[in-house]
Amino acid sequence: MSALTELFLARNSRYLPAESLAFLQARLEELTPRQQEHVFSVKLKDPVLAWVFSFFFGHLAVDRFYLGQFGLALAKLFLWWASLGLWIVVDWFLIVKSTKEKNLERLHQQLLEAYYMP
Repeated sequence: MSALTELFLARNSRYLPAESLAFLQARLEELTPRQQEHVFSVKLKDPVLAWVFSFFFGHLAVDRFYLGQFGLALAKLFLWWASLGLWIVVDWFLIVKSTKEKNLERLHQQLLEAYYMP
């Protein structure tokens, strides 16, 4: 494994689903240095910060806005009262996994862009 790939995975493994790390390592190793630089520039969201947003500001859907899930955020914002607050409590348990999956989507998008770089 190259030093850059190892460093990237060491710094960002807590932001990504654990089961995806081996796949990512293999894909990152295939890239040229220029492509790696493009992929490594991705900004990942912090799952712990998302959970804090969910716990303290879940009724305002700040957690879902933070992840860029605007449709879900608006639905949560206007319908949380209809679920008697249950949606907020359920999100406390789901938001960390959702954040990691969203980060993986971002990383996949960067990888796709990198493969087609001139």
